[in-house]
This record gives sequence, structure tokens and C-alpha cells, in this order.
Amino acid sequence: PPPPAVPDAAPTAPESGSTAPEPGPTIPEPGPARPKILDPFRDPAFRRILGAAALLGAATIGDAFVYLLLQRQLDFAVRWFPLLPLGAAAV
Repeated sequence: PPPPAVPDAAPTAPESGSTAPEPGPTIPEPGPARPKILDPFRDPAFRRILGAAALLGAATIGDAFVYLLLQRQLDFAVRWFPLLPLGAAAV
């Protein structure tokens, strides 16, 4: 017979007449279902918000190019360039 897993433990013999199999490992019950990553894109409201955010983001990037064109065409000092968004917000 193989040596016991724990040195001090002696192997136990099954009871005579016992024919029930030993219980195997238990399978854990599944937890709550996880949402799929693309599920929000199926919602029309989410897609509208995402589209609006994309348009606003593109406009935000675009105004920096307008400021750069103004700076080059009007030929004013580069040190005033960071103040252009503040001037646009004030208007």
C-alpha cells in the first residue's frame, strides 16, 4: 500500500458492508451571469450618446487646428496661443 499522505495519519479501512462510493470533488454552483462586453452597443440610447460624444470630441480637436491657423495667418506671437481657447470661451 502507498504511504499515507500525512505521516502521522493511519489509513482507515472502509466499514464492512459499505458499498456507497466515496464522494468526489464538488462542482461550485455558477454565480450570476456576467454581462457581455458588447451588450451596451445593442442599446439605441447608448449608441446615441456614443455618437454625440464622438461628434463633440471631434469638434474639440478641430478647434485647436482653427487656433493654429489663426496664429499662423494673423502672425501673432506664439506666447499668446494658449489663451485662444479662453478667448473663445469668453465670447
